[in-house]
Amino acid sequence: MKFKSRKDLLFYIIFWGSIIGILLTEISNNEYGLTAWLLKALAGFLLIILLWIWFGTCYIFKEQKLLIRYGPFRWRILIKDIKSIRKVKSPFTSPALAVNRLEIYYQKYEVVQISPQDQDAFINYLCNQNQNIKLETL
Repeated sequence: MKFKSRKDLLFYIIFWGSIIGILLTEISNNEYGLTAWLLKALAGFLLIILLWIWFGTCYIFKEQKLLIRYGPFRWRILIKDIKSIRKVKSPFTSPALAVNRLEIYYQKYEVVQISPQDQDAFINYLCNQNQNIKLETL
């Protein structure tokens, strides 16, 4: 089962503002030479990463694992290792594109925050796979 990431207005502004800014900078840059080409290559790389994160963030349940995809970054969490889940609000870096997130505690001290579009369906599916998961409140 696959869950897409929720995308908040804040993240739309950050991601698409960065993408448009990079594109406008590179389109208006008429310089040539090694340095200019290296900067264009770096800008192209950043565009690819930003677009990959924007369109490639999702959460997949497969073979008793939760697979988290955040562009080129990947996490694999055994469902049996998940201890608890709680709803949080956080703008900080994690494989999520929204402020409203689920914080998942797994293994002994590992934590990851994600932002599935339908948090309740995600929690229900996960709890059906592992009835030992505790649902925490703020």
